[in-house]
Amino acid sequence: MDLNSSGVHEKRLSNGPSFRRGPGRESSHHMTTLPTHCTTLTIYKDEKGYGMKVSGDNPVYVQSVKEGGAAEKAGLHSGDTILKVNGVNVTSLTHTEVVELIKAEAQVVLTVQQNPLPLRERSASTVMRSLD
Repeated sequence: MDLNSSGVHEKRLSNGPSFRRGPGRESSHHMTTLPTHCTTLTIYKDEKGYGMKVSGDNPVYVQSVKEGGAAEKAGLHSGDTILKVNGVNVTSLTHTEVVELIKAEAQVVLTVQQNPLPLRERSASTVMRSLD
């Protein structure tokens, strides 16, 4: 990840290794640069909870955000990677540990990396929990 002159983090992604196309022809290795952005959001739990589902381990990311829910109103998006919960770095914590930190208070301050990659491109995870 690089920090460009505008202060936006960029993640460089590879489209995969080179491969041969016909006799003696090798395709080039393509790189795509996608901007990422880190932000801190305060989410106030309402009568229906936080209105989000989180998934994964090391790191935990936002699986989905309920339309009109507290998380959506705060600016959280599906696919955001959770970096900190209430100021605690959680990138190396388990799913369960992160969920416990989020549920501990009536409000939560999340620092997230807002990732432009569609959720379907993330690796599949069997760990998912609703925070509704």
